[in-house]
Amino acid sequence: SQSRSNSEYIQMDYQAWWSANLSVFPVKIEGGNTYPPSGHQKYANNIPSKADQTRWLMDLNGGDAPQAYGMACGKSYDSTHRIVCLDVDLDELAPALSYLFPTPCARFGSKGIGLFYKVERDDASMKKTHRFKLSGKPVVEFLSMGSFTYVPPSIHRRTGNRYVWRGQALPDALDNLPLLTPKDLRLIEAIVNYESDGSSLENVIYAEGTHQALLGLSALLVSKGVEAERAIRFMELLLPRDYSGDERGKIPEMVESAFRKGFDKPRIAPGEDMTDEDFAEVFSDWHYITAIHRMANALTK
Repeated sequence: SQSRSNSEYIQMDYQAWWSANLSVFPVKIEGGNTYPPSGHQKYANNIPSKADQTRWLMDLNGGDAPQAYGMACGKSYDSTHRIVCLDVDLDELAPALSYLFPTPCARFGSKGIGLFYKVERDDASMKKTHRFKLSGKPVVEFLSMGSFTYVPPSIHRRTGNRYVWRGQALPDALDNLPLLTPKDLRLIEAIVNYESDGSSLENVIYAEGTHQALLGLSALLVSKGVEAERAIRFMELLLPRDYSGDERGKIPEMVESAFRKGFDKPRIAPGEDMTDEDFAEVFSDWHYITAIHRMANALTK
């Protein structure tokens, strides 16, 4: 085993995780590279075997604790839910997405934030890992089956700093985790991929040409069903903390204008594939007449 100082030995409470039906395992770090156990993807279906558990516990008790620990994402931890992580890798996005999708459990490593949620166990669309890119670089990762994420008390492989919890530790937070839905995931993708009239999300987070970008973003958020108060606060948090321009004060009016223009009304473009959820939303205000024996006002809902 590698020679390490005592300060580098980190004890993981394996039993707390395994008892909660969550799969955690040691991850070896050498030369900045990481080496999870071979075939770690299987831990998304089952917690580690008794043989694995015994071996890793012996390593801890023998003073050969690893420097990092991984948790298998997409793992079913009760009869109806899986555990997932929204790994926000861009500092400029972390406060806004943490606000829009609040959770009592997050972990911090060196930048961004890792946010934990539950998803419906049998929802096939939430079993796949997704990576959302900005200027060609992944900035938000939805980590589900086949992926793992680092959890405290791991040491970050580049900085040497320890991961820490923000809020509750995950094994303690399972009963309080919010549900992340496919609609939420589509909203996150739309935000990261946002482009309108030459503007993109980068114009907002780097405060360059913010007016047009904020106008388009307000329309996008309203069209995706985000309430006015949440849309306003989200865009305020997207702007740099030291932003001194006057566009921040114009955000409420931009959002109100988007509602006045009807961006909150369901719209499906011709030829666009409709999900069952889209179909229900578009026709939620419709009433159907199967037989009629009198005059009807077609404008009455």
